[in-house]
Amino acid sequence: MTPHIDPVTGNWFLGTTDTGDHAQGEQGIQGIQGEPGECECDKEKINICHVTPSGQKNTLNLPIPAALAHLSEHPLDTIGACPIEEVVTND
Repeated sequence: MTPHIDPVTGNWFLGTTDTGDHAQGEQGIQGIQGEPGECECDKEKINICHVTPSGQKNTLNLPIPAALAHLSEHPLDTIGACPIEEVVTND
């Protein structure tokens, strides 16, 4: 299952499921703590390619909710393992 951003709502989707989480925008207030859900998504992990401030890339394997949160905070990061020996520059 590959997370993606819906172009109409701007929300993260897991397959065809809208997570309700906006991919961009200002951080809002924290919601009330809910009851633990039955989601298996905390167990399923995906690779993301994290780009460091120096341009180096590191592959991270994170649970889907953590990966979505990470991607929203790091705009240069992408879904999938990093290519070997590639450096991103901020030119």
